Amino acid sequence: THANRREAVVFNMADIRDNPGSLARVTNAILRLLKDAYGSEVGFEASADWVAGPEGPKLVVYLLDAHLQPKAWDDRLQSLPAVPDGSVIFRGEKAIGRGRYKINKIVEVSGASPTFMYGFDIANEISQINRELKAEGDEGRYMLFAHGRIGTKSKGEGIPVSFDAIDHAAVLAEHILGESMPSQGGHFLQDIVAHHTACTSYTGQHALTLTNLDYNVTSVQERNHTRVYHLAQPLEFVIDAQKNSMLYAP
Repeated sequence: THANRREAVVFNMADIRDNPGSLARVTNAILRLLKDAYGSEVGFEASADWVAGPEGPKLVVYLLDAHLQPKAWDDRLQSLPAVPDGSVIFRGEKAIGRGRYKINKIVEVSGASPTFMYGFDIANEISQINRELKAEGDEGRYMLFAHGRIGTKSKGEGIPVSFDAIDHAAVLAEHILGESMPSQGGHFLQDIVAHHTACTSYTGQHALTLTNLDYNVTSVQERNHTRVYHLAQPLEFVIDAQKNSMLYAP
């Protein structure tokens, strides 16, 4: 049983103590209340405490925050298309996102700029590029290649950038080295899902072949830690059902 008590939701102790699996039912009850209130699937964060009452202890759940859970249509490919090697710019793995994305620009973080030394400088540079490309609308949608985790709080692990600073990126690609683990967008998963942004990772040195871009590049904008490739024709980024990814010239 539950009843609203200002900002809290109250559950009888017996409901939880005497019924196996009742904690899951308590959680589901809260989710139903939130879904009715928001009209959509909702995730929540909460704290809880036992409070004495005339009918025995009650578990009081204090809702701290709630997030809408937008769901993207799963249109991933059954398998990656057969493309000549000379047309493939990138192959990745552990990808999340939708099936197809059009890429009009490529932003690459230079491998000569280690994040443990220049992490915040790189983040500021990417933020400036994002603002400039965002002003171009859909023509400025880009794929970001970076070494380490994108969005981490530690510059030793990657680039400490907020989602607002990369919100015009269509795809994020993390080059993972050593024992590091890809973030798979976990630092800002809610934003990635809501904006239909893709995230992928790669480990091999030859996964990214920018030399296959040469004929399609109109100009390269060099900065202290990044390069922006302006393309004559857009590229295609695809994800299959096995979470493999590929960027190629169609």
